[in-house]
Amino acid sequence: MDDELFADMKDSAEIEDDVSRLKPPPFPEKTEKSGFARLLDRIPGIRGYVAKNERREADEALRAAIGRKLEAARLQLSNVHQQLGQDIVLAMEYAERLGNVDTRLRGLTGKVMDAPTGYTGFLARHTIDETDLERIYSFDAQFFDYADEIGRQVAALEETVTVGGDIGSALTQLNAAVQQAASAFAERQEILAGMD
Repeated sequence: MDDELFADMKDSAEIEDDVSRLKPPPFPEKTEKSGFARLLDRIPGIRGYVAKNERREADEALRAAIGRKLEAARLQLSNVHQQLGQDIVLAMEYAERLGNVDTRLRGLTGKVMDAPTGYTGFLARHTIDETDLERIYSFDAQFFDYADEIGRQVAALEETVTVGGDIGSALTQLNAAVQQAASAFAERQEILAGMD
């Protein structure tokens, strides 16, 4: 009776053969363009649209990185404010100037992080003048330098307060660094506005 029960069972070679017939065919090699790439080739102007969106994403990432540097400088400036607060005479003497620098730095940080990327419409054609593009790249590289300089000036101010140096001069240098960065960012935004 057991023989009858197992008579209909397949041996392992037959099972493997059945399994191999159930497997999907292998994927074709990726030597051809993908369907999406072929679609892009067929739609006039789409490559410029995709490139523009990639530029916008890169611009947002760049501004976020610079914004984090500026925010770190603001937090360090807050520590300087607390340090100055320990000496009531110094706190009163420099409170307004320190507050003005902090306000400018906060404004710059907000502008950098929250600047709109703009939108000119679905599949809009767009060409970028190479000169403008080179200016944007130059501003982007410079802006990291501006953010680093602001950080250095805040650190110098903090050191000056700690050792009892010329706080007024350190504040003047920090304020100048923030104003230079704000001017450069405004100019960059004007160029970008002209591109859209």
